[in-house]
Amino acid sequence: MSDIAMKFRSALDVEEYCDVELKLKSGSILKCHSVVLLMNSDFFRGRLQSRWITNEIPTIDCSMFPEDIVKYLSLSDE
Repeated sequence: MSDIAMKFRSALDVEEYCDVELKLKSGSILKCHSVVLLMNSDFFRGRLQSRWITNEIPTIDCSMFPEDIVKYLSLSDE
């Protein structure tokens, strides 16, 4: 894993700089870094582009996707 990926993972582990929430199939909320999601997925890029205009933390419903895929895209080990 690259140094930058390890830094993102470490920040994610303590929910530092998380600026987006994903609602998972189980109903739980996964806090994430939007920049990681934007770089890894066209789905999230489309959902988050308008987010830069506001200061609110969006919650994206990802319950239609397998949780393992969502967690992989967000670099989460949770």
